[in-house]
Amino acid sequence: CYIYAMPEKLKLTVQLTKSESNLMWYYAINVSADVAEQFIEGVDRRVICTLPDGDHFHCALFASKQGGYNILLNKQRRDRLGLRAGSVFDIELEKDMTKYGTAMSDEFAVVLEQDQEGSAIFHRLTPGKQRTLIYFSDNVKSSDIKIRRALVVMRHLVESQGELDYKRLNVMVKEANQSAKLK
Repeated sequence: CYIYAMPEKLKLTVQLTKSESNLMWYYAINVSADVAEQFIEGVDRRVICTLPDGDHFHCALFASKQGGYNILLNKQRRDRLGLRAGSVFDIELEKDMTKYGTAMSDEFAVVLEQDQEGSAIFHRLTPGKQRTLIYFSDNVKSSDIKIRRALVVMRHLVESQGELDYKRLNVMVKEANQSAKLK
């Protein structure tokens, strides 16, 4: 049995790469295996990555075919920092200790707390589906819209008994938005 202290935060100089295949393409931050494995606990590969401008985001370390691990970096963040394939820059990594592997708004937490049936179904979902629903609900600026989306998510979970239908969920959100406009 090996016991070692996980680093609180680790500063790294990394390079952005572009991966292309017949199925998909993406931009990723390469992290060496020896560094990444300091943050991996069993199947939990969740970390918080802080970029040079202070922006931080919850993400996962994905094994790379070339060895080591990758962190996916979306277009919005790349464009904001002016990053292109081959760019070298500094990041900071820390273990994601949040309950769901992502940040959750107070609005979503309150709705989750108040809807016992929806909460029970939510907590039976896989961690990835939980994160997707949290992101779906919280990826807006307005507190009112976050609450409305969280309520719709809970209603959808109860109506579908946890069988997620994202097309139906989007329709339900549009209907809720229309209803809110009429008030």
